[in-house]
Formats: sequence, structure tokens, C-alpha cells
Amino acid sequence: MDHDTAGPAWQTLRVGGRRTIERWRQDSATPIGLSAGLVLIGILLSLWSRLNYDVAWLMVGANRLASGIPLYGEGFIDVNPPLAVYAMAPATALARITGIAEPLAVIVQTWLAAGLALLVCFQLLIRLLTSADQRPALWWLAGLTFAVCLMPALFLNGEAVAYAQREYWILLLTLPFLILTALRIQGLVIKSSWAVAMGIAFGIALCIKPHYLVVWIGLEGLVFLRRPLRSSFLRPENLAIAGTGLSYLLSLPLVTPGYLTLALPLALSSYWAYQTPWTGLINLTSFLAIAGATWSIRWTPRGSSARTLSSVFLVAAIGSFVAYLLGGTPWAYHALPFRTLIAVVYLAPWITRAPTRSSRAQVSSLQRMIHGIAPAVLVVAIAFASPGDAGRILRAQGEIGSEGLSARLADWIKRSEAPQTVAVLSTSVPPAFPAVSYAAAEWTLRFSCLWPLPAVLRSRYGSPEDRARLLPSRVAEIEAYLRTSIVQDFSRRPPSWVFVPQPGSLQGLPPGHWDLLNFLRADPRFEAIWSGYQPMGRLGSLRVFARRLNARNISGDASQ
Repeated sequence: MDHDTAGPAWQTLRVGGRRTIERWRQDSATPIGLSAGLVLIGILLSLWSRLNYDVAWLMVGANRLASGIPLYGEGFIDVNPPLAVYAMAPATALARITGIAEPLAVIVQTWLAAGLALLVCFQLLIRLLTSADQRPALWWLAGLTFAVCLMPALFLNGEAVAYAQREYWILLLTLPFLILTALRIQGLVIKSSWAVAMGIAFGIALCIKPHYLVVWIGLEGLVFLRRPLRSSFLRPENLAIAGTGLSYLLSLPLVTPGYLTLALPLALSSYWAYQTPWTGLINLTSFLAIAGATWSIRWTPRGSSARTLSSVFLVAAIGSFVAYLLGGTPWAYHALPFRTLIAVVYLAPWITRAPTRSSRAQVSSLQRMIHGIAPAVLVVAIAFASPGDAGRILRAQGEIGSEGLSARLADWIKRSEAPQTVAVLSTSVPPAFPAVSYAAAEWTLRFSCLWPLPAVLRSRYGSPEDRARLLPSRVAEIEAYLRTSIVQDFSRRPPSWVFVPQPGSLQGLPPGHWDLLNFLRADPRFEAIWSGYQPMGRLGSLRVFARRLNARNISGDASQ
């Protein structure tokens, strides 16, 4: 082809490609297909990955609550407030009623809640975009579907997927409120009943993790800046948030007094051992993400509802980042709301280019079917081929993590003939969880792990900064409570199998040769109980001990 004909041919190809893309974008079947593909990917990711370890532990609390055992007493102690446990109650009820496994019950609850949240968001988007044409709302729905269905499996840093995590519930409960805030800024009217419902949902999110109050403060500041003369804090949704929070606070001393008198003081005194200074949580990538999202808003039409919605998501993302810093823990899933909301802001300029009704092109039924099916297939294919966490999970189709220590522990428990009551004496939640959930075993301890212990040991043997954190009297008090609770739990629910990490480094402690078993055996009460156990070998990095009554039922892997 000579130079004279190359130019027109390329121009024709470019124009034809642009028209094809616009034809696809103009068809409402395209965003519907994208959303369907994303939902399918999300369901497969949650089915083919192992239940998050924190979620599995909270299921223990929900089960004990359903059995009539009070929270934050002798049956269950945790750093999380009660609503984190209550959030898992539907899955517990579903598992008990239907007999399905708890991990599957959690997945069912998760996707029913996600579907409801997306449906509510779609209805609000139609109201916000004020058009009889639903295509812009469908494109926004596709963006939110990406956030809800795929983001919990991205940027995990090797951790478990974040579906059904506390941050995931916070995200689902917050999304409708963000669109409602955009409606308020645009001066649009919505039924008070809807506003109250979304206020209650957002209030529940704040009660799960109260430091997300900074998100609410930021959103109210944005409303005031955008509508300084016509905004009122006493809106139905804000009254509902305040009412939800106040009701929750008043219920704590009545329903779960142990949280205020025991669990919260214990967490405030000891959980610092797991936290990271802000300097370790702040990184250049986060600030670049915020700066890029701020710049991307410029590409949405000025004064439009889409620009307002993007601004709301940006403010909520920044608030979520501040909440992440206030939490002080470095685990990747704690930043899920921030990463998700920032992603929606980046998607907004492309979403807002969706054509209006005046540009609708006529398409045949066959074309519409292709426009719906092809995006779904493309999304699934890209997800399966991706090199990241999500791609590895999808390609493994349920096998990923099957060789990990937690999975091996679950297999061990299921193969044993003894009563399946288990204790893992560790300072980290895994590998005990989610192994206990997949083995349908009974957990001995009131703790998910011995999380108060690192603060005790660091206060005695750590750096001068660590030793200055707690008074010696408080250290002795925490140690005495921890030792007594372990003795009581072993007596109340004697474990058939006990697993103890080999001496070495432990989570929450500086590098060293830490031996939890020697520490616990210094208590004569525990030593008397421990005399009824005998070593049975190792399982990976865990030492295995069995009650002498059931030592003959040892699994064949004990000597490995």
C-alpha cells in the first residue's frame, strides 16, 4: 500500500472502530452484560477461595450467641464491638436451619446483601441522574458492581479475600448513603422513608467501626460547602444515623456489658502490640491515588450530577483512608473501603460519557444479545487470565490455599476420630481459622488467639518504649486474667487436640525464641491440666498434643 492510500484507509478504520464502540456504549445491554460478568466473577472468587479468618472467628461468636452464651464473658472475648458479631447472625441462622456448611452460608448471606445494596444504588442513581434514559444509571451500576464484586479480591498482599469482612459490610452499608448525599447536594427530593432507611444502614456501618465517623464528617462538610444556605444537618438520614448510634450505645450496658467493662479496656491496653505507627501506614502510592482521583474529576462535566457523585465518592475515600490510619493496623483488607471508593472515582469520567437518549441507535435483537453476552464473557476471560490474586484464585478453582497450614489443620481435625474440640495456642488468628469452620469443630477458647499476650511480653521484655506503655500493675492484671481464662476454657471445653507453634517468632512480638507453651506451663493450674496431654508429633510448624484419652485416634500426619 502506498503513502497516498494508507492515510484514508487508516482514517476509515479509525472512524469505523469509533462508531462500533459508540454503538456498543449506546446499547443498555452492554453495561448489563458487564455487571452480570462481574457478579459471576465475584461469586466464583468467594466460592473458590477460603473464608476469611476473621469472618470465621466471628461466626464462632454468632454461634455461641445463638446457643445462649453471652458475648464478652466466659464464652467470647474480642476486640470488635458487638455489631461485628451480629452481622454474621443471618449466616449462622441459615446454616442451622438448612444444615449447609457455615462457609457456604456466609457466601449466601454476602451475595444477597450485595445484590440488595446494588439494587438500592441503582434506584437512587436513576433518581440522581434525572433522566428517563436508564443507560447512564446502568453504566454507573456497572462501576459499582466492579467495586463490590471484584475489589475485595484485589491488592490482598497474600491475605485472605475480604468478602464478608467488616470493611466489606461497611462498604455495602455506605454506598447508598453516598448516592443519597449527592442527591442532597443537587437539591433533589427523596422520600423520607428511604432517607431514614439509608441513614440507619450507614449508622450500622459506623457502629461496626466507629472511627469511620470521619467519613460522615467529611460528607457533611461537602454538603455545607456546596449548599451553604440551603443545607440542614437535621435531615431525616442524619437523624436516623444519630438515633441508630444512640440506641446502640444505650444497648451496650444492657445487652453486652462485658464489652464496656472487660473487652474494650483489655483491647485498649493490649492491642497496640499489633498496631503500626502512622508512618508505617502512610505511603506515596495512597497520596498519588488521591491526587489522581482529584484530577480525574475534572474530566466529568462541570455542574453535572456525575461530577457531584464523583466528588462525594472522593470525600468518602479520603475519609476512609483517615479511618484506616486511625485503626492503626497494616492488614490490607482494612483499606478496602478506601481502595474501592477511589476506584469508582477513577471510573467516573469514562462512565459519564455514556450516551443519552438522543444518541440512541437502533439495534436488532441479535445485536443486543451480542452486546450483552460479549462483555460478560470478556470480563470473565480477563479475570481468569489476570496475573494477580483474583486470577490465581479463579484458575485454581478451589484448590488455592488447600496446601496451606490452615487447610492442613482442617483436614487433620476432620480425619481424627476423637471429639473435634480444638485449641491453637498462638498469637495470630490463622491457622486456627478458618480451619475450625471448615472442619465444623468446636473451639475451646474464648479468644480467637492469645492476642493480649504480646502486650504482656513486650511490656516485660521488649524495648524501653514498649515497657513504658503499661504500668506493671496493669501488666500483671492482664496476665492473670489471660491465664485464668485459659484454665477455665480448658476445663469447660476440654480440647481433644491442642496445637502450639514451635518456639520462634510470633505475631505481635519482636523476633526472638518465644515459646508460648513454656510460658503457660509456669501456671500450676495449667500445668495440672497439661499433664493430661501428650505430644503426638508435628503438623507443619505446629506441635501436636492429644488428650491421653484419645491419643490412639491420632491422624497419620502427626509424625510429619
